[in-house]
Amino acid sequence: MLVPPPQLKYELQSSLQTTAWIRGPEKLSAGFSFGRPVYPCVNAECHSGQERGRPRLLTEGFYANIGVINGPEFASFVDYVNDYYGQRFLNSTDRLDKLGSAATVNLGYLLRLYPSFALDVGFTIYNLETKGVIFNYNPAYPEFGVRHDLEYQVGIFSVTVPVLFDFSPRQPIVPYVGIGVSIYAMRLDDIKDDGTFVAVYRDTGTAVGGHFTTGLYVKITRKIWIDLKGKWYNGSGSLRAQEPGIFFDKFTIDQDLAQLSAGVVYYFR
Repeated sequence: MLVPPPQLKYELQSSLQTTAWIRGPEKLSAGFSFGRPVYPCVNAECHSGQERGRPRLLTEGFYANIGVINGPEFASFVDYVNDYYGQRFLNSTDRLDKLGSAATVNLGYLLRLYPSFALDVGFTIYNLETKGVIFNYNPAYPEFGVRHDLEYQVGIFSVTVPVLFDFSPRQPIVPYVGIGVSIYAMRLDDIKDDGTFVAVYRDTGTAVGGHFTTGLYVKITRKIWIDLKGKWYNGSGSLRAQEPGIFFDKFTIDQDLAQLSAGVVYYFR
């Protein structure tokens, strides 16, 4: 039985260790299993045997972010109400405001599949409110005017594939970009008061869209990173609201959102 020389045996072992994370942490096989990837070796490290001591990546972590989001405006319904009652009440100054901005809470799970690629599964929740009174200056109609109170709540479930520009364990800042798919679970509460009758209506719905994200990770320790993130959503859905008169109709609610957030990523393994 032939026994390879010690130097050749060492080189074979080093070569297997640098590629074993693709096939599995313990053995080579034709299948694929998730091992623990290492940072790529650079310069003379690839030829000196030092790659055996390079730090392995932590591949799984949780994150929590807080931030602010702008939108959706729900302009299709708000503009309709303002135009209808503006003409009916001869009032061009009082308006129902569009939905604006709100604070957000974001929770998620991050899985490093490769040094430069990851899978991000997250959930965002927030609440928007608007209200307005349009007074009646038209003597042909008896009501004092109309008041609308809108409360919009949404939970966004998102799956993102980010690309991380992380090349060294000593790199303090890691930029990243990513794209993904978002599912919006929406609820709208509409309270309408015309002075003689108060009507309360609630509708729920879902929408699907996409998003783009970019940001920076700042490494505090090996396990704790600061996350500074910008995220832009796109999509469209519809919700019923109390249309002027006695009928209810669906109005388009465009999910054109911009979100800025900051938080912490904790890698646990």
